[in-house]
Amino acid sequence: HPLRAALAAELHARPFLRIAEAVSLTHYAIYTDGQPDIHETLLHALCRDTGIAVPQDGATHYAVQSPCGWHLKWERHTEFSTFTFVAPRRDTGYFDDLAIDGIPAAWFARLAGIRFVAV
Repeated sequence: HPLRAALAAELHARPFLRIAEAVSLTHYAIYTDGQPDIHETLLHALCRDTGIAVPQDGATHYAVQSPCGWHLKWERHTEFSTFTFVAPRRDTGYFDDLAIDGIPAAWFARLAGIRFVAV
């Protein structure tokens, strides 16, 4: 197929998360028609609010370890963006929001009305 090489390059540029231990994982997908800049705005606000480094301008995917212990994987697609938070588990409190520990409530408030997936 004429797009095979381009699609393969895109998949390799955005590697899948490898999870080899017990984790807590929280995943959000954000969609908006009227605010195309909201995806980067949300990412930059998250970085600023949690003390993680801001990605390079124009980035379409980003992965970073936070000082709070969770790992972030962000991906920008044409119509939406995703925020995946992963934190290792050392206990059995599987549903206690460990993966989003340390993220200010104000950041989550920004997702109101534009979040279409929350897992």
